[in-house]
Amino acid sequence: MLKISLYRCSDQLYLYVISLEFAHRNIIIIFEERSETMPINIKERQKQVDRNDDKSKYSPEDLDVTTDSYDPSGYADDRRPVDEKLDDNYSKFIRNKPITGTQALTHLEGTASDSFTPFNGLSNYYESLFHSAGIYSPQEIRKNLYTGTFRFGYHNLYNNITQGREFLFFTKPNLNIIKQDDTTLRTVGDTTLQTYLQTLPFWTDMSINRQNTIAALESSYSDAKYGYRDPFNHILQNQVSSNLEIPNLSADMIDTPTNAFGVNYKYRGSTESGDDNPSFSLEFNDTKWLDVYYVFKAYDEYEKLKAHGVIRPAKYYITHRIIHDAFSIFKFIVDEDMETIIYWGKMYGVVPTSLPRDLFNTPTFEQQLSFSIDFQAAWYDDMKPEILQDFNELSKPLLTDSKLDAKYWLSTYNTNLDAVDRRIGKVAYIVKEKNVNSAYSPTGYRYKLKWKGSDLY
Repeated sequence: MLKISLYRCSDQLYLYVISLEFAHRNIIIIFEERSETMPINIKERQKQVDRNDDKSKYSPEDLDVTTDSYDPSGYADDRRPVDEKLDDNYSKFIRNKPITGTQALTHLEGTASDSFTPFNGLSNYYESLFHSAGIYSPQEIRKNLYTGTFRFGYHNLYNNITQGREFLFFTKPNLNIIKQDDTTLRTVGDTTLQTYLQTLPFWTDMSINRQNTIAALESSYSDAKYGYRDPFNHILQNQVSSNLEIPNLSADMIDTPTNAFGVNYKYRGSTESGDDNPSFSLEFNDTKWLDVYYVFKAYDEYEKLKAHGVIRPAKYYITHRIIHDAFSIFKFIVDEDMETIIYWGKMYGVVPTSLPRDLFNTPTFEQQLSFSIDFQAAWYDDMKPEILQDFNELSKPLLTDSKLDAKYWLSTYNTNLDAVDRRIGKVAYIVKEKNVNSAYSPTGYRYKLKWKGSDLY
């Protein structure tokens, strides 16, 4: 929807305010036009006013209450509230200090100071000009969002969001494939399989040719494989191509007994059951070497052996009653800067429940090899600070591990190439950053997803 408004600010200055609503985004454009016509004396102009003219055509100076010759009789009901608030210096301000379109936008955006006054002390008319187009300063929006009502709506130019990006972080289970110490959970040797697995060709082949797959399924093995323990499953993170669907919450309703009139009442119960046992699917892109398929194939083969009782988890998990073959999925949604986190959640106790063999019913693959995997989780939770803390506790050891070689914090934009910074991230970490303008954030700070890598450029 396009709306064009013309505002006469003085005899020599006009402002065109264009409000364009496109793709759920409000765009405001301000143009100025100056006239070389010499200003007319206010009192002379008021004498020329035709009382039968449309009152909406009058300029603010025509209704200046500071002018002695102005007769308000018959016009009190037609005057705007802003006209009643014009100060003594209003006309002088317009003639001596005309505002430009650029200045108007600068005043509108405000400053980093908490003591910022909307429009920096401009006259009430200029403030009303922006308000008539639905434009308010960040401080006005933040102040009135919870305590006032924008009767005809407003354009939130500062906190609107139309597009973001989802980051999924898969943690690793700790399957007992390579021999582990029952107490320290450290792997014994580089590729020493559990005794029973050494008799199975599938696993002996895996230990020789697919060590990266084993490292993706056994978090303890990454110490021996990479020299550091990486808790995140990067192959799944890199190859997932769909978004994580999360369950909606719906409250249980509790019935009361029916009274003598046949009427009963329902009370609201809890939504906790909506968090429990969510099932979901994720789409993955695979390579012609079936790197992703082998991850889920090996997981399935391990679960068969566990069900038969021929393989068990390390005693540490049995003693502490920890499910060793489940993992978690962190979900972060960031805004347009690809760093500021606007939503976060976590799937707990996740296990895959399917293996798409039907993918190979035909040798033809559309565009690329991809398939869907079904998952079952114990529960889902979101927007809790402890989720961010859990994520950082997993990442923190990697920040300073010299073997990881993650020396540099990565930006999202490469100023040298004038393009998106596509350096590979080795470890992600969440930082709490103070917002330079508290009017943009209700808390005064924001959480950002930062990355470290090994490449300087």
